[in-house]
Amino acid sequence: MQLTQHQVAFFEVFGYLFLPRVFSDSEIVEMSEDFDKTALDDRGGADFDADRRQNITLTQTKGWHNIEVRDQLFYPLTQLFGSSDFVSIGKPGGGLYVGDTDWHPDCAFVGNQKRIKGAIYLDTVTKDTGCLRIIPGSHKNPLHDQLQPLRMGRIKKSLDDGSLMSNIAPAGEKGRVELEQWQEYSGINMEDGTTIYGVDSLDIPATNMESKPGDVVFFDQHCFHAAFGGKDGRRMVAMSWASNPTEPGHVEGVNVLDMRK
Repeated sequence: MQLTQHQVAFFEVFGYLFLPRVFSDSEIVEMSEDFDKTALDDRGGADFDADRRQNITLTQTKGWHNIEVRDQLFYPLTQLFGSSDFVSIGKPGGGLYVGDTDWHPDCAFVGNQKRIKGAIYLDTVTKDTGCLRIIPGSHKNPLHDQLQPLRMGRIKKSLDDGSLMSNIAPAGEKGRVELEQWQEYSGINMEDGTTIYGVDSLDIPATNMESKPGDVVFFDQHCFHAAFGGKDGRRMVAMSWASNPTEPGHVEGVNVLDMRK
């Protein structure tokens, strides 16, 4: 798959790119079957209770083997990174998602390192059923920093009511310290609530990445993104890549895999 110059330019400016029908129907059937079997095995055959997100690793299954370096993903990534000099972060992971995932970026800026995530949904998702929402251009400053109250509001809410962060666990002491330090630094007091822009989280202007099985969404991991209104148990698989580490801070959390060099 070859991206156009327009698609590459779009990604650079807005921080995301939607690619329809990257995987065939037969590939999606195999990928879905492997996902469901792995998830069921990880639960020991029990039903999914939807209390929180179930994370699964898919690298050893036939449908997902070497997914992060398959032609359909590798060649577009070489264009988005500008070369083949990039690495995989961790292993491809799937999730059975529950509830909402409020606004957040995936990582902080470390020098000029570029980080890209690829999302593959195994169920049809719309803006009303939990599709990915992305705030265009939020992978760059000044907009990225201007949106930090969204992330801090998410932490504040979790600390107040025990709600799960990313459907996994409530914010703990680390989140409390980060919130306090940010409030002191920014001069913004989140005690009056989390909707400092006067609108609810789901009304923040964003692009809804409605997708069907076989589609892929690439986005810069510094982009603010969220999902609202999704049914419990919606299936998504995510993979992440980073430009090759050149500074000490780049190495943290990066599992370097052979990217077909």
